[in-house]
Amino acid sequence: MRKLVIALLSMLFAASGSASVWPVQNTAIWSNPAHWNTGVLPTASDAVIINTGRNLVADTNATVASLNVPNADNHSATLTITNNITLQITSWARIGYAAYDYATSIMNHSAGTFNAATLIVASGTDSTATYNLSGSGILTGTTLDIGQTSDGRSVGTTVFNQSGGTVSSATVQIAGRADVHYVMTGGQIAVTDLTVGDGTTPAESFFEIGPNAAGISIADDFIVGPRGQVVFTLGENGECPTIEVTDLFDVTSGSAKIFVDAALYTGGATNIELITYGSIGTAFDRQAIMNLPSGLTGSLVYTTDSLSLNIDLDINESSISNVIWVGDNILSMTVAASNPEISTIKATADLVDGTWQNAPYSTNSTGPFTTGALSNQETTVYVQATNQISFFKVGDN
Repeated sequence: MRKLVIALLSMLFAASGSASVWPVQNTAIWSNPAHWNTGVLPTASDAVIINTGRNLVADTNATVASLNVPNADNHSATLTITNNITLQITSWARIGYAAYDYATSIMNHSAGTFNAATLIVASGTDSTATYNLSGSGILTGTTLDIGQTSDGRSVGTTVFNQSGGTVSSATVQIAGRADVHYVMTGGQIAVTDLTVGDGTTPAESFFEIGPNAAGISIADDFIVGPRGQVVFTLGENGECPTIEVTDLFDVTSGSAKIFVDAALYTGGATNIELITYGSIGTAFDRQAIMNLPSGLTGSLVYTTDSLSLNIDLDINESSISNVIWVGDNILSMTVAASNPEISTIKATADLVDGTWQNAPYSTNSTGPFTTGALSNQETTVYVQATNQISFFKVGDN
């Protein structure tokens, strides 16, 4: 981290000798010289600043030394890229800044390429900084610092919204002095390293992944620090992108958390791969699977190369007793439940592993065997089975 701080300071001082230019129209078009204070377009040696409520629309290929959105306290500014152009920042760009208070900073990026050697998205006290990446926009560069991890001052609200496009910066850091959110509802990430929740920051850092995200690829390491929270939201049929880590996945503190929200899920028992990795350091101590439908249970399972969510039926062994092999592939058993259905059969003595299938039953040994609700709290039923070690689940569905 010390090397990163030194690098950032070096770039700030290097850019300080550049000439400052700024738009003079409330809605300024980059390619229009009349919309700049100098009367000419910015050059590769210029430092561009956007203040006083200006909205600068980048509509042409351009290269500048640095970019500030905005550049002072009590200011608001917006940068918009909607055309298929390339905006190159050779030193650093800031969408907001932890040193600026009562400021509003917005980046709307739906097309074209925004390339910055270092991009900081951060906000000062009572300030907001928002980067909206959508459509076919491409964000690339060396370092993407969301929350400004190296700054010791308090910050306001920092959000990186990705509903489309691609993030391909080499290093991505998500952490700050107040809660920082990376909300991924679409698009894809293809980076070298990703860190969530730096160890020096006191606030929570959220990496929130929606079911429609296209993919997350990390060429080297995925590190979750003590303030990091990774949140997966499942789709209706269990849709969920896998975080693919080529090298190390490591949770550096027991304070880090992982959550899976299944409020939208309507499926049954399944296995969903959340993270794959080349190697694993430490796993999450704090984890929660929320809002699973009734009759299902979930667990997180680590192997040498993956972390998966197992969704299984909520098995109640005590609901079944007096299992008797009647013959001709018929089992008799007593089930105790208030008003359930016999819904599944499992051809194994292990009630945790195995394959579940539908289990028709009857109140007599000759059938007909159908699936339906039981009428009494304790009933003896007959079930078609393949052998004597078949077991059954009694539940709400």
